[in-house]
Amino acid sequence: LKNIGDFTKPFRTDFGWHIVILNDKKLIGSLEDSEEYIKRKINKGSRILLSDQALINKLKKEYNFSENIFTETRKNKIKASLDQVKLSNAQLTNNDIKRSIWDKFELFKIDGFSYTQQDFKNFILEEQEVGLNFDLLYQRFVDFKCLEYEESKLELKYPEYKALLNEFKDGMLLFELTSQLVWTKAMEDTIGLESFFNKNSELYLWEQRALANIYTCENNKVLSRLKRLLSKRKDETNTDDILEVINKNSPLNLQVISDKFSKGDNKFIDQVKWEEGIYVINTDEDVVILVEILKILEKEKKELNETKGKVIADYQDFLESNWLKDLRDRYEVIIDFEVLYSIIK
Repeated sequence: LKNIGDFTKPFRTDFGWHIVILNDKKLIGSLEDSEEYIKRKINKGSRILLSDQALINKLKKEYNFSENIFTETRKNKIKASLDQVKLSNAQLTNNDIKRSIWDKFELFKIDGFSYTQQDFKNFILEEQEVGLNFDLLYQRFVDFKCLEYEESKLELKYPEYKALLNEFKDGMLLFELTSQLVWTKAMEDTIGLESFFNKNSELYLWEQRALANIYTCENNKVLSRLKRLLSKRKDETNTDDILEVINKNSPLNLQVISDKFSKGDNKFIDQVKWEEGIYVINTDEDVVILVEILKILEKEKKELNETKGKVIADYQDFLESNWLKDLRDRYEVIIDFEVLYSIIK
């Protein structure tokens, strides 16, 4: 089978008769195309375990990891006190963990900090997994604590990381504050939004618009019928009766769009004179366009629901401006111009 869609002749196996069809092919891609996939496979494979263990060994050495001389005895006592079946099925509860005065005794130290039997028992409750035995849990406990301690030292060991972390924290704090005081408030504070709109309604105006009907006629015959009906009708804003008559035999004979149009809203409206009347526009296709301008509407104020998105954006700017003004009034800002101008030297 070479091409998609090719299929074999019928053939028989122990399971019956078969026809095989080629639905798809997966070709071997280039190294560049497969690089990310290969990396993901490596990260999920045994090689990554070697890398993890090398990091743990490095941390143990760096932070002087040492187990207490009685650790094995203390571990065995903890193990003997646990229901191993429940542990294997990750079903241990707090009632299954026996507490005692000996829980304060040390299992190991990392950089001089002690980790006790109680710490390990709490870890067992929180991190137990199906199929994870006692010894593996203890090894994981040691590994986690080494990594946890390393994480607590990252800002001291790597100043660049500390600066990046602080920048991230500040960014998240600013994002949360801005969301509470500006973005979300502008969306949810309907009373404040309406008040802002009413005070600034002169900023939200419709430019000159045309109240119009745009008819698309399938051919000139339909156009002639439409003109006759338009000359006879009484209600200029109701197009349903006209559609019902002309589209009696075919719904494709006539389509209509009725709306208030601004300049640039519709290419056919832009082609005709903006005065009340009927205008015919021929197209490159068989259809013919008839534009009926019913009324020219001069500038007028918009309703809130007609421009809500723009009002919300402006209200957000208003809230942010007031917030920044309040911060400047409360806190003195001192600019070190010598440092500032040193940036551009």
